[in-house]
Amino acid sequence: MVGTQVWLYTLLGISVLVEAKKNPEVHVTTCLISGNCVLPCRFQPSARDIISWYRQEVLLLSSSNHSSQLQHGERVSLFEEKVASGNASLLLNHCTFQDRGKYRCHVNSTVTNQESFVLLRVEAPMQFLSLKIAQPEIQQLNCSSQGIYPAPHLQWSTEPPLPLQALRPITRMAADRSGLYSVRSSLTMVGSSANYTYICTVNASYGTQTWKASLRKKEDMTGTVGQALTIPCFAPRDMTNFTLTWTFMRDQQPSTILTYSSGTKEMNNDWSHQARVDKTQARSGNGSLRLWNLMNQENAGTYTCTFSATQSTHTVLTSISIISTAKATSYARIWIITLVVIALFLLGIALLVYAKQKGVFYSWRLMSEPADHSEAGGTTQMQTMETEQATASADPDNSQP
Repeated sequence: MVGTQVWLYTLLGISVLVEAKKNPEVHVTTCLISGNCVLPCRFQPSARDIISWYRQEVLLLSSSNHSSQLQHGERVSLFEEKVASGNASLLLNHCTFQDRGKYRCHVNSTVTNQESFVLLRVEAPMQFLSLKIAQPEIQQLNCSSQGIYPAPHLQWSTEPPLPLQALRPITRMAADRSGLYSVRSSLTMVGSSANYTYICTVNASYGTQTWKASLRKKEDMTGTVGQALTIPCFAPRDMTNFTLTWTFMRDQQPSTILTYSSGTKEMNNDWSHQARVDKTQARSGNGSLRLWNLMNQENAGTYTCTFSATQSTHTVLTSISIISTAKATSYARIWIITLVVIALFLLGIALLVYAKQKGVFYSWRLMSEPADHSEAGGTTQMQTMETEQATASADPDNSQP
């Protein structure tokens, strides 16, 4: 009976070993640079287990009866308290680029041999994505990020859509001495910048991250001293849990107007005496800024509205000029005069069309031909004189004695 059980266990072990070699487990694990990483390995525990970890077939660690022997560095270890339950996962501390590669977990037990593989990828994720107008005079946009590994993928788009050949971006990517990549791409805005939203999207090579930054430069606006003005700004439809920030730039000196968090519903307003954003509308993505009691130079400049969310930003820039009440009145008079002139011009065209339809031009043409009428009148007069002469010659009373 005992012999039969031994044979059964032996056959079971052989079958498990053959099956394990036929279909070994393969895990793909992505770890962050300089972080700690866990390489998974599970096995069927027995009374005596020998755990071995290899990297590129070079022994890293060997553990027997819960005692480990490091063969390659001090950065690897097992979770000793979990080995008895069949967890032979490897802890790798302070991951580096050199740790990439193929790892093998081998467990030799009294029952069978088990092994699995781990493909380790090391990544330095993006921490930011910047999209700015670098050269306002030529409307050039710059999209950039740095400290990334492996090399990311950058692409441009617009809303409404424009073909890529119309954008013609220039993208440069390079790695520093540590192997981390920086990427910078630039393009010149097409036509009127107010007509398009420019979108820069950067994807990680392993597909673990997607960052997006968008920017739109609105048409310039004009305010009047002492009056109120609303600067529109709306978040993208797919953006949630955002932070809204309004800033003001004049003479290259930036200042923060206010910030609002859609998560906490809190607002910090440094311009509470002159500016506000409606909280109720802001929660739904309407971050329009209301200014009142405008001052001539103090409020003239560039107003920037930025919606920031996880791995996404949307920026709207609006330039504001302030004019005096007298100028505003003068501009209003000019507009009124211009409208009156246009109305009179259109009325004149309408009268000409009407006159042409009624045949007045024909009468004018007849009146413009006096020579013909004079000739016709002379002929009639001569005919009358000839008739009188004929009558006189025929009357005997009128003959000479």
